[in-house]
Amino acid sequence: MKGLVPDTNVWLHGKEPLDFGRLADGDAFVVVVPRRVITELDDLQHEGRATLRKRARQEVMRLRRVLNTGAQVEGGVEATDADGVTYRLVLDATAPPGSSADDVIVATAASLKSSFEPIVVTSDAAMQMTAKLAGLPVRILADDELEPDDADATEQKLAALERQVKILKEPQPLIVEVVMQPLWPEGNPPGLVRLSQPSAEELEDLRRQVQIGMQPAPRGPGVMPVGQREYLEALPGHAAAVAEYMRDRSRWEASAEAGVQVQVLLVNRTSHPVEEAVLELTAPPHVSFLYPPPKPEPPRPPEKPQDAAVLAALRCIRLPLIPALDTSFMVPPVRPIATHGPRVRTEDPWAELRPGEPLRPDHEAYAGRLWIGLEPEFDGTEIVFPYTIYAATPGKPASGTARLTVSWKLEAWVAPTLPTYSEPNIPEIERQDQRVRQSEAEDAERKGRRGD
Repeated sequence: MKGLVPDTNVWLHGKEPLDFGRLADGDAFVVVVPRRVITELDDLQHEGRATLRKRARQEVMRLRRVLNTGAQVEGGVEATDADGVTYRLVLDATAPPGSSADDVIVATAASLKSSFEPIVVTSDAAMQMTAKLAGLPVRILADDELEPDDADATEQKLAALERQVKILKEPQPLIVEVVMQPLWPEGNPPGLVRLSQPSAEELEDLRRQVQIGMQPAPRGPGVMPVGQREYLEALPGHAAAVAEYMRDRSRWEASAEAGVQVQVLLVNRTSHPVEEAVLELTAPPHVSFLYPPPKPEPPRPPEKPQDAAVLAALRCIRLPLIPALDTSFMVPPVRPIATHGPRVRTEDPWAELRPGEPLRPDHEAYAGRLWIGLEPEFDGTEIVFPYTIYAATPGKPASGTARLTVSWKLEAWVAPTLPTYSEPNIPEIERQDQRVRQSEAEDAERKGRRGD
């Protein structure tokens, strides 16, 4: 038995009485009405042209009589009218979120294959294409089987305008790709340095070396220098603080070597422009958008013991008091600078980018630059950033992932010169972060172009 599935346009524009027997080629048939068709007819009773409202109301009353007099069957309600035409009202088949009415009707028709030979009946070219792509046979109403269009020019313009408004109100799919192009360090993929980290045993050995190295040289018998007892009591705590600083220093140097600058591009794959796009990026574990990290501060060494004679001489020195010079009037006020183009806002695991232009279809739009820092615990060569894109276009935000690939060069971390009693200060950190290296490389390139 054939199952004829007319779409909404057939019920609105087909010339009555509809010749279902011809559409079924004289075979036994049932007219199947999906729930989505009834929903659309219900809506059209109250909007659009007067002739369409009247026809929609007429068809809704016909289907309501079927619903009230029919018997419940598997998956729907079935009844036969006075002309001997059997109707079956069925629930919609499951369709992906955001599917159009045509998609739902075709999916419902395809779900009937176990009971009928489904045939989609339509006068609409888009529905014909959807049904054929789904592998379903289609019957097209001929021109003489359609009611003539009696709408005047004003009604036609109003109907076209209503269709446009309906499209704008419907959620539009937002398909935007996020591309991360590395700028610094150079290379594709950019090459970074991975420093080994000192173990707990190595840090404990550093602590012992610091405490031994800061012990004062033994003196002959005599009076103990002023403050020597306090100095000796402070050494264990200071040695532990130096070992902790060495751990933080090694982490900082590893993070300074593992910084990547990227430019972010947005590619609009939708068929319409995207206005006021906002991109939100989330950093995975052990990845930060705050680069470079703050340098660790070395602990201050305890004050060395002094001989009593030296202290007495220092107490006799009187320095004149010189008032501090007020130089605030010499600093010009800072004027805000107007910025144009992309806007970038970063926090530790989160970044927000707003391009300075609408996203045209199939066009790469520059969304800004980001510094990305990797901690020593980051393990791998591919960084995956989940993102969400919001836009002024009606529709749901789009989500996805952006990817960045890096390469590594292994290097052992070497502790700096440890403090001693004679040289208690820890040497400065000699490594530079990638941002400083980039700035120096750009300065050198500019000087080379000028011929300095």
